[in-house]
Amino acid sequence: YSTVEKTPGLGELLELAYGLTPLAFVALALIQLRNHPAYLPNALLLWVVMTFCALIAYHFFPITGPKYVFGSNNFLSALQTPENWPLELTSGAGPNPRNGMPSMHFGWMLAALLIWTFSGTRRLSQMVLVAMTFCVALATLFLGEHYVIDLLIAVPFVLAAIALCTTGVPWSSVERRLTVALGFGCWLIWIFLLRTQINFFIHHPWACWLMIIATIITVAFQVKALSHFRALAVTRNNSPSDYSNRKSISHITRQMGLMFFISGIAALVYQVLFAKELALVFGSTATATFTVLATFLGGMAIGSLLGSILAARISRPLVAYAIVEVAIATFCIATPVLFTAIQKAYVLLAVDITPASPVLLILRVSLGAGVLLIPTILMGI
Repeated sequence: YSTVEKTPGLGELLELAYGLTPLAFVALALIQLRNHPAYLPNALLLWVVMTFCALIAYHFFPITGPKYVFGSNNFLSALQTPENWPLELTSGAGPNPRNGMPSMHFGWMLAALLIWTFSGTRRLSQMVLVAMTFCVALATLFLGEHYVIDLLIAVPFVLAAIALCTTGVPWSSVERRLTVALGFGCWLIWIFLLRTQINFFIHHPWACWLMIIATIITVAFQVKALSHFRALAVTRNNSPSDYSNRKSISHITRQMGLMFFISGIAALVYQVLFAKELALVFGSTATATFTVLATFLGGMAIGSLLGSILAARISRPLVAYAIVEVAIATFCIATPVLFTAIQKAYVLLAVDITPASPVLLILRVSLGAGVLLIPTILMGI
């Protein structure tokens, strides 16, 4: 800690690395668009699973970092003299974030580093991720966000999450189930013991060291099991004919990705225009905004459901997609006429209804959703 404080710019560098941690997963998700080996998990799925599990754990074991308990300036001296801080005095840390066990910033970086390394990336980029992971680990302690034990428990937790999210390896394989069970089991045992037996650990420090050794052994078994994932992965691209066609498939994939990207931009433009137009029709920006948002989300959800049903029955999906896009474009060209029609209908139906009446709100939402539901369903398909 004193070394970091005495080195000019090092503290700021650690804070920057800590704040930029999510960018590692963004980079990982981008590289997986080009190449996603079956023996590695999907980056976005892994991030969601890790974050969801941690949020649950933070409520079962609501602890916070030392800086929130002892203050940003003197938490190190407080940790060096634990006899001056009885356990009872540290039970009320106030309305501070629950970020105990495991350390998610370090966990995210460790997971990103492991997947990045085994994705066949260049050595220089791997070294950058190693340096950033080391900086995040130091920053986690230097900023007082976590304790050392939180970083240790993050290791089996991350390995278990990786195994859980590696859908390319069959769940029936012993290695995958063993990695998940050992990692999450070790993590939950730590939480249970620290929550119920903290006084025992305080009076018997050897028990804590025994648990640390057991955690290291658990990680060793997990690493050994994960080393078999490459051979266990179920791939669809192992035949010689698939390898010969991979280049052309990659070209088509890039073209489709560009097409989906442009289509998504157009959908966002439509959303903004629809909200502005409805505000002119109804005279209420708030009503127009939540009508458009609710209709867009609901319509795209319905469209996604219909698309999943129709996908298995359509022999030419690209042609069907083109038809859907043409239908959306045709509908959007006709929207000026449709909005004029619902404005006239709104004026006609809202006669003699008081402005504060809830019927008026229902009428606005119904008319707006009636016009927008069709294009949003098509967008969802």
